[in-house]
Amino acid sequence: MTNANDGGEVELAPEEVLVQEKPKEGLAGASERGVTVAVDVVLTPELRAEGLAREVVHRIQNLRKEAGFDLDDRIVTVYRAEGDLAEAVDAWRDYIAAETLSVELRAGEPEPGMVTAEDRVDGYPLRIGIRRA
Repeated sequence: MTNANDGGEVELAPEEVLVQEKPKEGLAGASERGVTVAVDVVLTPELRAEGLAREVVHRIQNLRKEAGFDLDDRIVTVYRAEGDLAEAVDAWRDYIAAETLSVELRAGEPEPGMVTAEDRVDGYPLRIGIRRA
């Protein structure tokens, strides 16, 4: 081995080397048994809207259960939402309708006789009314 100050090679033993992993900004990572996985953790507006839509589906499904509807009952769903939540419901309308068996999904005030619920989704107020179709 030559002296490092002479510009020569330096030989290190494995126990003399410490490798530390630091994920790039916006990524979360984990390593195990020589395998490293990184996941993008940045929430895009599209991902956020999808998450809001999934929350609306969850709220409607809970309301169906509370109302005692059968699993295969088709329903009419009326909702009142604001801001990003209203935009997410509009963008994901087909998905929400399919997941909740809503033959009609529209913005507005629940009709008399509908089973209703009020909640907040990510800070936005949500009012839902459902009835069998």
